[in-house]
Amino acid sequence: MKKIAYVLEYGVIHPYSVQPDGSLSPLGNPVSCANAVGIACPNVSKFSPKGDYLFVVSESADQSEKTGAISIYHVESDGSLTPKIDHYTNGVSDDPSYVIGFYVGSSLYYLYIDNFLIENPLTEQIPGFRFLSSQASPEALTPWTKNIQGLPDTVIGDIATLELVPTPGATPSYQAQFVLAIYQDTPAKKSQIVALSTNAFGLAYRGSGEINSANIDSDNEGNSLAADPNGKFVYVILDSMPTSAPNPLQVVGFKLENGGQQFIPLGNVAHLPGSGNAGVVSQNGKYLFVAVAADILTNQGENVVISYKIGVDGLLTKSDQKPCGFLGDNTVTLVIEPSGRYLYALSEFGGTIQVYEINDDDGSLTTKLTISVDTQVNSVLIDMVVIDM
Repeated sequence: MKKIAYVLEYGVIHPYSVQPDGSLSPLGNPVSCANAVGIACPNVSKFSPKGDYLFVVSESADQSEKTGAISIYHVESDGSLTPKIDHYTNGVSDDPSYVIGFYVGSSLYYLYIDNFLIENPLTEQIPGFRFLSSQASPEALTPWTKNIQGLPDTVIGDIATLELVPTPGATPSYQAQFVLAIYQDTPAKKSQIVALSTNAFGLAYRGSGEINSANIDSDNEGNSLAADPNGKFVYVILDSMPTSAPNPLQVVGFKLENGGQQFIPLGNVAHLPGSGNAGVVSQNGKYLFVAVAADILTNQGENVVISYKIGVDGLLTKSDQKPCGFLGDNTVTLVIEPSGRYLYALSEFGGTIQVYEINDDDGSLTTKLTISVDTQVNSVLIDMVVIDM
């Protein structure tokens, strides 16, 4: 089966054909999408068919207006992209960073984005949109729902990430999955990971787990999410340096029960030799991969990607460690292609993608090659999706 990769540079989408050895071959010309900062495809979700569209969010071109936008592209059979919706702004009331989308049926897709509002972080945090692909543009995309059903008043903060996870053991359908979101309440030094069910009426609160932020460096509070595709465990990777606080939290684990209704804390399950930037769990749920960056100012840590074996209890055992990037750079995201054989690490500032081959027997990594992306001057890489055609 043919695989296509779409690499998102700020404001530009780079299409590639994925080769059997994991290398990437440019597929036509890059596609401009002004101020683009997030990308998603329904194909990436385990239970979502009809993965023939890319959803892209852009931040505001005018920082005084603070209005973002959604763009949608049809994925043609050869991997090329045809614009369907160009920078739709209705209902996108602030600069989004994340987007998820999935197929519902009868040519209908649901999209959700993050919407940060300074005056009230509880309001319109994850607005929803309906995309009817059979309808002519621009009427094909419309705002849908703004409020999360049953969200407790104690869940506040800025959305740090959004991720779709299948409900274990459920019959495949768009409702047999849930959304994981991280809410960061920076002033209170408090973060929560929240599970939201997807249904015909929008998103509904299922459960949450609190991340104890007492041992997080106040200057390094960003975090990312790595969820088991089988819906059993989830790991929050924090960018705390190992010497930033006594026993700093770096990789916090939770066991998920009843499809995210209950979060059983596993505590800090890994100690990293630097600051955690990104993470991803293999499709079979056996391994967690974490990208780590050194601190260029203090020369603390190392730039590496680490593989961990996930135990039946969700605890981690280190399997391997390989160099990744150069001092002063960050691995902005880790992506595993659909077969589960190759891991891609995107260098934020270096404009490169490091390719590793995954040994499924023990989770060890073999460094394969480094791919240079033809980025613009002073630009950055942001994200990547790989889909089956």
